[in-house]
Amino acid sequence: MVAYAPYDNPKVAVAVVVPNVTISRNREFAGIANNIAREAMEIFFEQKESHQAPELAEVEDMDIDPDDTEG
Repeated sequence: MVAYAPYDNPKVAVAVVVPNVTISRNREFAGIANNIAREAMEIFFEQKESHQAPELAEVEDMDIDPDDTEG
């Protein structure tokens, strides 16, 4: 199973291979790879959100004289 997200502008892609799992005629085990891929993407986006850079504070313009060495 190969998946990517988000649909419009992908930021992550995953490939899931579950060895020794056969799919029965009613696709009984087909959901295993789907569940793994879904969980991996959920974790990726949760981590991405929690590691966002903080917003920068706005600073008013300051008059600074580059020749002023006294601070």
